[in-house]
Amino acid sequence: MLALAQMARSPRQPVRVVLLLALTIGFTLFSLVLLASQRQHATDVVAYETGADFSGIIPQHLYNLTPHNQIVPYLTIPGVVAASAGYSRSGTVGNLNITARNVQIRAVDTSTFANTIIQPEGTTSLNTLMSLLASKHTYGVTNTTVPVVIDNGTLKQLSLHIGSTFQLSLNNQLISNLNCLVVGSINYIPTMSDSLSDTPSVASQGGILADYQTYADVYAQNVTRLLGKGEDIIPLNYMWLRTRSDAASLAHVRTALTTFPLQLDALQDRRALLENALTDPVFSTLTGVLTTGIVAILILVSMGSLLASWLSVRKRMTNVAVLRALGLSIREVGAMLLWEQGCIYGVGLLLGILLGGVQSLTVIPRLIGNTRSANLSEGAFSALQSVLPVRVVFPLSLSSIFVGVMLLLAIMLGIMIYFMSRPALNTSLRLNED
Repeated sequence: MLALAQMARSPRQPVRVVLLLALTIGFTLFSLVLLASQRQHATDVVAYETGADFSGIIPQHLYNLTPHNQIVPYLTIPGVVAASAGYSRSGTVGNLNITARNVQIRAVDTSTFANTIIQPEGTTSLNTLMSLLASKHTYGVTNTTVPVVIDNGTLKQLSLHIGSTFQLSLNNQLISNLNCLVVGSINYIPTMSDSLSDTPSVASQGGILADYQTYADVYAQNVTRLLGKGEDIIPLNYMWLRTRSDAASLAHVRTALTTFPLQLDALQDRRALLENALTDPVFSTLTGVLTTGIVAILILVSMGSLLASWLSVRKRMTNVAVLRALGLSIREVGAMLLWEQGCIYGVGLLLGILLGGVQSLTVIPRLIGNTRSANLSEGAFSALQSVLPVRVVFPLSLSSIFVGVMLLLAIMLGIMIYFMSRPALNTSLRLNED
């Protein structure tokens, strides 16, 4: 009660300290979350663009009839730990009531794809989806229908659901239409690349995953049924690779994938793209400005808080001396100051955390929602905004900042208690000679 009474008698100083702490903590939290979220979004965009550590189009002279034989030469490259081959094609999905949606089709090897690809956060395990697609092979061949996993955006736009059937229209194929059955869904399907599209000027707005063997068998059935004898082979035209991260391994992989005979066309290097994104002039400038601002404001607030504490001590020397003369011990005076300053600092910290948290959750998704990879065209970038959400990331460095602030506040409180208890009562209560 005595601590609250002291604050009530002179509320301006506590209010100033509370506002100072709240604005400082709020700005620091917002800045650190913005930098971490910007970095995470760049990582997500690059992972979505490449799908794996390395990905690219397989040249025609390397085409093989089976996924296993296709990946064997790439697994011999030092540094490669997993590889998966598949078929990529663009097409459209739609119905009579809804405008067609441009999509990219991925017919993948279900035995290797999940272990190679970078899995989207917060989605159903790719291993589960791959097992589901593989288990539907017999159904697909029997019913001349391709079981597929479709992204949630396309699922919602076309009013589809698990168990729905639709017709997939393929671009530049001998057989242009395939019947498909939705057996699963996922937030988004990685690998956004204009080089994979048969119509680069038209941005893909979604993706479809299918088992390569089922897709090839159903396509061959349609060719035989509609054209009589013969079949149009579905080539394995795309490769995904997972590699080690050490410099020597990356050098081996990059050399192998850019030189004959294992060269991949339109090669996507996730680590190189991420490095380019993080060293982008805009991102570097933003990082420098915010880092400088954080350091400057923490230094100024530290100096200001120490000065405010010193002035508060000087103004309250006589009041504390009177309390001691009335019977309060130094320990009781310290407890009073602890309660008083603890309330002020606690309210300031809570308001700062609340202010920074609300700003981070509401402003940051809109502030960095337009981050663009230099490797995406205008159309692909526009489609990306509706597919890949901005994730707000609260970095671990926040804990160290808060620990530092708490230590600073504890030091200031210790200084106040020390200087208030140091002078003798007769010195503090002595009247002026006049």
